[in-house]
Amino acid sequence: MDAKEFLSQATVLNEKINMDFLHLQKLRQLLDRLGGGDLQRERVQGGGLPNSPATKIVEQITDLEAEIDQELATYETVLEQIKIAIAACEEQNEIRILKGRYLENRNLTELGRELGLSVSRTYALHKSAMEKISNFLRVQEEKGKKRKKQEETGIDFENGLF
Repeated sequence: MDAKEFLSQATVLNEKINMDFLHLQKLRQLLDRLGGGDLQRERVQGGGLPNSPATKIVEQITDLEAEIDQELATYETVLEQIKIAIAACEEQNEIRILKGRYLENRNLTELGRELGLSVSRTYALHKSAMEKISNFLRVQEEKGKKRKKQEETGIDFENGLF
């Protein structure tokens, strides 16, 4: 995964979560129109008939709620990973640009103007920051490979211990 894909994960997940919430809202509205508006009662009683439309919608709602919960947990984890990676840049303008672009979904021109930077300087800082993120990800990947190899073999390659 390259730096841009890594940093864009939160936006992609957020969009999916929002779409799932909209789908959930439509399912609940459909359940209300079918007369099965008490979702808790439907869940407990099973909706009467096992293959009734209300029962199927309740099952869809329950499944979608579980999926959204999992997506939210993943989103929080991804967000923390992105914040750690961005903090590795150290240069404040690079950090502000990356946070604004990838966590607040703002455009670079607007961010540069806010920071009092020219468009070319903003893009140069963005490029520099993306290179730092790429290096950070490479280092993290190498550390992960070393940990995995150590776990598989029982050998501490850093210290030469068995």
